[in-house]
Amino acid sequence: MRLGSAYFLGFWIIALAYGEAQSICAKEAPIADSTPQVFRDAKAMLGQEVAVKGVLRWTFENRNLFPLGTDPDEPSQVYCLPVLIGRTDSALQRIAESFDRSVVVVKGRIIDPAPPGQAIIGSCKPIGIEVQSIEPTKK
Repeated sequence: MRLGSAYFLGFWIIALAYGEAQSICAKEAPIADSTPQVFRDAKAMLGQEVAVKGVLRWTFENRNLFPLGTDPDEPSQVYCLPVLIGRTDSALQRIAESFDRSVVVVKGRIIDPAPPGQAIIGSCKPIGIEVQSIEPTKK
C-alpha cells in the first residue's frame, strides 16, 4: 500500500507543478503579433490586447503607427493606426516622442475613443490603440 501511495502522491506533485508552470508561462507570454490584421481591420479587433509593429509618427498633427513599407508622412486611412496616450501620461508621451520615425512595437488595447454618437476629428481612423508600452524593435 505504501508504494502505491507514493506513486499517487508523486503523480499529484507532478500534476500540480505542471499546472503552476503552465500558469506562469501563460502570464508571461507575449501578446501575439497583430500587425497584419490590425492595419486591415482594427474595428474587428475592438477590445483586444494587441502588439503592433510599425513606424511611429509622434508629431503635432500625426500621432499614428504605420505599417512597414508605407510612407508615414502621407497619412492614409487605409494604412494607419492612431496611437492613443492619455494627456496626463507625460512619461509615455516622452517615450513616444523619442521614438518618432522609428520602427517600434506598440502594445495596448484597440478602442473606439469617441463617445457614442460622436466622431473623432483629426485622426486617420476612428479606432486606435490605447498604449500600454512602446518598445524599439530588436535589430
